[in-house]
Amino acid sequence: MTSSLDSALPAVVPPLFLSRPIVLAVGLGSDCPAPTIPGLATLLEFADGSPVIEIPGWGPPVILRQLPAMLVAILMGPGGAERTERLLHWLDAAGAATRPAVLEWSVGHEAAAVQRLTRELAQYLSRSAGSQRKAVREALRLRTMNAELRYRFALAESTLQRRGGVPFDLQFASEPVIEPAPFDLLNESAAGLSQILPAASKGVAAIGLHFATLGDGELDLRLLSLEDARLVERWSVRGEAIKRGWNIFGLSRVLSGLNRTLELRIMRTNADDRLPLLSLAAAQPIPTYQVRDLATRQPALPRNLALQVWSGIPGTHLPASVDAFAPNRKPLSGTGFDERPIPAAIIKLAEHANAEEVSFDFRAVMAPPGENVITCHPPSAGITLGQLIDASPQMAVKVSASVVLSNEKSREVDFGLVVTDGAARALDILRGVVEPEPNEGFSGWMQVNNRQSKRLSAFRESGSTARNVYIATRMSKAGDNSFAWAQFKDFTYMVRR
Repeated sequence: MTSSLDSALPAVVPPLFLSRPIVLAVGLGSDCPAPTIPGLATLLEFADGSPVIEIPGWGPPVILRQLPAMLVAILMGPGGAERTERLLHWLDAAGAATRPAVLEWSVGHEAAAVQRLTRELAQYLSRSAGSQRKAVREALRLRTMNAELRYRFALAESTLQRRGGVPFDLQFASEPVIEPAPFDLLNESAAGLSQILPAASKGVAAIGLHFATLGDGELDLRLLSLEDARLVERWSVRGEAIKRGWNIFGLSRVLSGLNRTLELRIMRTNADDRLPLLSLAAAQPIPTYQVRDLATRQPALPRNLALQVWSGIPGTHLPASVDAFAPNRKPLSGTGFDERPIPAAIIKLAEHANAEEVSFDFRAVMAPPGENVITCHPPSAGITLGQLIDASPQMAVKVSASVVLSNEKSREVDFGLVVTDGAARALDILRGVVEPEPNEGFSGWMQVNNRQSKRLSAFRESGSTARNVYIATRMSKAGDNSFAWAQFKDFTYMVRR
């Protein structure tokens, strides 16, 4: 059964409800009232296949979109058998490990039900305490093992360093073909240049750049991992320290962990500086690996930079014999802000916030595993709204994301980004019904076609609590949305230092 009130129901459940022991009452009425116990919620009906519940002190009913973490029992009244069975099936489909106990609640049998409910709660708490003790013991064991492994690794590394046996190998080289290059890209670009490295991050130890001439300005280099928008390393080098030919920029440690896509950004610290001339390699037919202008994020030339990628043992330092520029030990000051990635754990839990209003035969809002991307498929008319819970931390002053259409057949799509609490409030802001308050943020609508990648930003004043981030898409012109594969990626937030 679908309620006529579906469109008015919020889909956000209080965090405390999801993290404390709760009991769901089903089919209780005035002739069989619910007991007054903490953590009791009432199942009213089902909307769009999900339970609609009423929580004391929360206000209007809400749609339960995720499993309660600590559902102890179900109190079933005289008229609740059918809905209880449907609720149990929903719990199974949602991935519940075990079914909660079903307790019959009827006039004259309240004491027996409360007694059994007390036993169920005691058993639940006992199991939880046992699991917690086991987790603590396992954490201590892993901590001890990790400390031992780190000691052994450091011992092995120091032995290799003393004997000159630390590997330092050329993993990739793209030689300069024109020297000096006729294209002075770095000095012509106000923002700087970027270059995707043609090598996965694991094992990368250093990067080599080829310079054709000398300069006198300060060079700022940054190495980022694109999937999580993390600053991996940073170098600041005076132009007179650069030599003609190959210059090696070493990392503080050889990269380890999951493979990421690396991007090198080369910029000027002072706009009036004249920097050394970068050498270019042969023609590059793959746009991804062409050198790009940071201002436009578009290829500056159908070539890539002349560069080298050096590799070593993940986690080790560079050999002492390598002549390389060392990275900065501390972040450069002056901007007053730090931009940080929104954790992947939040992104993978992205959910459809207005499924009762806009629905499809597939999941319109989802985060494919391992991609750090959220798809948000627009309807032919209207708005698709996605939700990231608490994705804007307390001190965040800006939230940003890159947007793109991943199908060349797509028509133009409008993208929007809102920082607020509540899907209804986000939709009102997107529709222009209300203006965002100072501690809220709205990027405005941005139109994107199938040949573009743009960056959205929503600014807000930092507040006392974290806020949700809402992503939204709509067709620029109502109509065919068959190929509108809209994606949000590279989510970041900015805080003051």
